[in-house]
Amino acid sequence: MPNSGSGRRHSRLIHHPDKLEDTDFSVLLGTRGAFVHLMVPMVVVDELDQLKESKAPQSRWRARYTLAVLDRLFQKSTEQARLREADAEELRTTGLRRGEVTVQLLFDPPGHVRLPIKDDEIVDRALAVKPLSGREVTVLTYDTGQATRARVAGLRDLKLSMPVGDEPEKQEVSRRRSPVQGTRG
Repeated sequence: MPNSGSGRRHSRLIHHPDKLEDTDFSVLLGTRGAFVHLMVPMVVVDELDQLKESKAPQSRWRARYTLAVLDRLFQKSTEQARLREADAEELRTTGLRRGEVTVQLLFDPPGHVRLPIKDDEIVDRALAVKPLSGREVTVLTYDTGQATRARVAGLRDLKLSMPVGDEPEKQEVSRRRSPVQGTRG
């Protein structure tokens, strides 16, 4: 549901192919020019820390890049940081205003025990924020399981998708018989 330009929208970005600083969140959310407030639960930061050791070079780089951005943003304060200021120049060139984007780390409360499934934990944190935000909370994700969990829990989900592409060619499986390893007597 689009948000009016003056309101706050609490959203969660979990996975996205664009770099964090390059992502136009108002376009993703369908809220051209609106203020966007991203809440990043610590379970996501921890997941990014784990991805730094991934075997996939792109995942490793993206995790390190995103963590470096978050680290830079939260050097002086852990409350809230500005990822991008509102862009008046965009208004002059395209007629559309790019709204401010802020980020907040969502720390686990004292004594909190995380749920064993990370998607459940993320949805649980979103539910915990909802009554405090006074606004609709949107879980923004490419993850089908996470989007479904959010929807079932009564949260707005925005399930993004990437092109599936063509089906890869089928690999022919070799069906060789393995030699008998010995006899039982």
